[in-house]
Amino acid sequence: MNNARTPLFLMANLGSEVSRVLSCRDKGQKVETQQAYERAQRIVAQIKEFPEMKSRLMEIEILSQVLGELQKEHSTLAISSQHLREYFQPFAQRLLLAGAGI
Repeated sequence: MNNARTPLFLMANLGSEVSRVLSCRDKGQKVETQQAYERAQRIVAQIKEFPEMKSRLMEIEILSQVLGELQKEHSTLAISSQHLREYFQPFAQRLLLAGAGI
C-alpha cells in the first residue's frame, strides 16, 4: 500500500487521532488526551498546507476548533463522539480502497 502523505491519508490518520482523543478523554487519561490532541493538531496543520485543500480551509478550521473542544473537560459543543467518528469513516474507507487498488 502507498502511504504517501496525501490529504486523504492525513484525514484518515486524523480520524484515528480524534478517536484516540475521545477514548482517552472518556477514560479520564488527561496526559494521553493532550498528547493525542497535539498530534491531531499537527496533522491539521499538514492538511492545511496542501494547495488542493485551500477551498476547504473553513471546514478544516471548524474541525480544528472542534478538536480544541474535545480536549476540554467541559466542552461547549454538542457534537457526539459517534458523529465525529462517523465523519472520518469515509476517509479511512477510501484510503483502504485506494490501497487495495479498487
